[in-house]
Amino acid sequence: EEPPNMAYFILTSNSMEQLLPTLESRCVHLPLEPYTESELKEYCDADFIKYAQCPGDIEKLKTLDISKLEQLCNDIIEYCQVGLLSDAFILFSDMKFKDTDVEGYEVNIVISMLNYKLCEKYVNTGNPNYSLMSVRLNEARHKMNTYNISKENEFAGFLIYSRLLWCRS
Repeated sequence: EEPPNMAYFILTSNSMEQLLPTLESRCVHLPLEPYTESELKEYCDADFIKYAQCPGDIEKLKTLDISKLEQLCNDIIEYCQVGLLSDAFILFSDMKFKDTDVEGYEVNIVISMLNYKLCEKYVNTGNPNYSLMSVRLNEARHKMNTYNISKENEFAGFLIYSRLLWCRS
């Protein structure tokens, strides 16, 4: 219960709501904002910096075929708009989200790039469906990170929501 003199523990959390009240009451809250693009550019000036959320993402992006991942994200958006949902699931099943020893893409990298592409399309077209897809995508990311929900299931939910969104318009 009582730490030794001059000892400090650092507890980090993406979601304060998930901390037990007994822990939270003993903590000093220091909210940290995500890195800005200019801060990330100080670390690396590569053109894919727009997809990174932190310097660690930059290191991961350096090892990927960015054009292939960009095409994958564009294909996901296209299938959600005009394709068959089954095509989106086939594309998604080929993606294989990376865990510890499986080749594929890390879910946060895919979501960051996909979110960027959605925002880019919204700015260029003004179509609110892109914005709604972005909101749902960020909700999916939050659930994956906070509630230990299956990445695949939550991403599949995003695909279904997105396809239904475009079918209604």
